[in-house]
Amino acid sequence: MLWFTEFRDDDAGYLAWLAAHRDGYVINIARNHNATQARVHRASCRTIRGQNPHGRPWTGP
Repeated sequence: MLWFTEFRDDDAGYLAWLAAHRDGYVINIARNHNATQARVHRASCRTIRGQNPHGRPWTGP
């Protein structure tokens, strides 16, 4: 059983996962996996959905 999915350069897959797993959780972490900067969000959290307010991809560099 797969317990997590990593989205790297895949905004379409990421946004589809959020829509399908509204009760899930997202760990927002840098590509270098620096745990001190990690944040946990509910999949329904407005800060990780829709259009990125910084104009950058959600899952890209």
